Amino acid sequence: MARGGPTPGCEQPGAPSLACRHFIRKPPSAHAPFCRGSCSWFEMLKPLVEKRRRDRINRSLEELRLLLLERTRDQNLRNPKLEKAEILEFAVGYLRERSRVEPPGVPRSPAQDAEALASCYLSGFRECLLRLAAFAHDASPAARAQLFSALHGYLRPKPPRPEPVDPRPQAPRPPLDPAAPAP
Repeated sequence: MARGGPTPGCEQPGAPSLACRHFIRKPPSAHAPFCRGSCSWFEMLKPLVEKRRRDRINRSLEELRLLLLERTRDQNLRNPKLEKAEILEFAVGYLRERSRVEPPGVPRSPAQDAEALASCYLSGFRECLLRLAAFAHDASPAARAQLFSALHGYLRPKPPRPEPVDPRPQAPRPPLDPAAPAP
């Protein structure tokens, strides 16, 4: 059937075609006066396809808004009625910032991830110390010294954690010194 051509059965008053756009909008009894053979599957499906496309776009934009809110904690993203263009602008800004920090196409090693995480932790901790210093100004010098001494302990490097023990049973290892007794 050619696009835009007449739909079989559309002109018959007793047998309306499901492809006719008038059949969807009007009850079957009211079908015949509106349809003159110009209805096609394309004409009927076009509004339905368009509605589904808009729904998919809106769902994806809402998911994008929530992901950006989770990642950036920007209070503007809390508004569920945020304009679509604003959500896209936030996304572009976030991706630009991420690509500036992490060059695209370069895989990161776990050591780089740990280093970036430690750097982020330290910068956040220092920011917190600066804000705390403004509030601690009214405290006694001894209390301030004790507080900052305790907090600076968290900035000192920690010894590496021991490797987790594998719960699977292992065969006993041979002693390093052949003359040493077995355990």
